[in-house]
Amino acid sequence: MTDSHFTPVNDTETLNQLLTRSHKEPVILFKHSTTCPISANAYKQMSQVKSDVSLVVVQRARDVSNEIGKTRSER
Repeated sequence: MTDSHFTPVNDTETLNQLLTRSHKEPVILFKHSTTCPISANAYKQMSQVKSDVSLVVVQRARDVSNEIGKTRSER
């Protein structure tokens, strides 16, 4: 399911490293649901991105997905 430029984010430690890196350089974080048709279309579009995309698959990393929601609502 993952293309070569997708980097899985499966735990909160990896997420925190990515967020820290985002203070120094732009990062792309894509939160993807394998059961959502809108997300499936977005996945196809993200597959066209030429740079690295950090990928959180909601069904595989629920704690990471929840942390993103919590972190984003605090800002």
